[in-house]
Amino acid sequence: MIFIIMKSPKENFLNEKILKYSKGLTFQECANNIPNYTFTKGEMIAITYIQRIIPLICKRFLNGEISKKEISQKANYILFDKYDPNILGRLVKKDLIDFLMVLGE
Repeated sequence: MIFIIMKSPKENFLNEKILKYSKGLTFQECANNIPNYTFTKGEMIAITYIQRIIPLICKRFLNGEISKKEISQKANYILFDKYDPNILGRLVKKDLIDFLMVLGE
């Protein structure tokens, strides 16, 4: 069993989300519901990547395979190197973007 010591509201938020997302995400949990819009192939690839990578990095963190610094670096890579945060903000649900932003701080 894994025990996480909670210290601040930010850490509480991150701990809650890491535990939640480590269990996996469906496409519907990731993708913004945009009325009368069909995602392009590139957008589908981006959403599917987020759907797969967030649970993976959360599981790896909980298992002690990566450090706080490494999970933060991975969040920043996703937001600023791999994708544009403005584009992700349109495609992916706000709570996932908020999680990545706080994680990357």
